[in-house]
Amino acid sequence: MGAFVVMGLVAIRADRDIFNMFSSPSDFVGKYLWLVLVVVVFVLFYILLITTLGLYVFSGSAGVVGRACWVAQVSGPGQKCHSTPAW
Repeated sequence: MGAFVVMGLVAIRADRDIFNMFSSPSDFVGKYLWLVLVVVVFVLFYILLITTLGLYVFSGSAGVVGRACWVAQVSGPGQKCHSTPAW
């Protein structure tokens, strides 16, 4: 039972510290500027990675559809569709 009381007091103290930290954000940024910069860099890196991956997937899909249309156009309406074009 005593451990729960101590944990509760620690949680209350942590809540007060967190609220004091966000009462003056400029002090927090000034104190932990490196942490803020690391978070910003990782968020930008994440956006860049997701955008690149999305573009890669989209271009692969567009290539498959474009090749299928090209093969259908070259083969003609009644012809058998080849899996790879003969360049």
